[in-house]
Amino acid sequence: NEHEAVAVDDPPINNGNQTLNNDNVPKTSLFNFGKLPNLIEIDLSCNVIINDDVLASLASTRGKFLKALNISGCNLLTDKSIDMVMSKMSSLENLNVSFLGNVTTEAFHNIYLLKELKKLDVSHTKNFTDSCLKHVARLNKLQNLNANGCLKVTNCGIGFISQIQSLEHVNCASLPLVKADGLILFTNLVNLKSLDVQYYDWKISRFITK
Repeated sequence: NEHEAVAVDDPPINNGNQTLNNDNVPKTSLFNFGKLPNLIEIDLSCNVIINDDVLASLASTRGKFLKALNISGCNLLTDKSIDMVMSKMSSLENLNVSFLGNVTTEAFHNIYLLKELKKLDVSHTKNFTDSCLKHVARLNKLQNLNANGCLKVTNCGIGFISQIQSLEHVNCASLPLVKADGLILFTNLVNLKSLDVQYYDWKISRFITK
């Protein structure tokens, strides 16, 4: 691969004679993404040191070149980081913002700016709601959507998903507010190849036989 992909994980980093861990890592100097001129993919998931300042550094230096970003479980991130992703990373094709606990619903309302997005994972992000999906529905290149465990999504949100005719893979498991009539809306997605609607407590025979 001619491009660089970077993963930043929690285990200690060996730097010569010094071991850097989450207690003594130099949080400002470590992440000089400008030194990585070929970087187009980065996985920062589940890191306790990834904050808004780190995302600001990434956005200002490599943002417009990034194709894939994973910030799943980075719970120091706030709306400020999501705003930077939406406004500075317009070339993204793959975005994982799952398991984010400190981001509000409104932060996702500009997601329609990511016009190249093909894969989106918002699973278990507690404030990802129907109103967010309204804006996701404007992404006409989106092929893969994972909204598993977004507990505030209702039939209305499924209605927005059913408008995205480019979708091929959808995971809407564990959505307790979605009823059988909502699931029937998935039959509008003529290009759908895989659908996960596990863990519902009521019968969906009408959907299966539609």
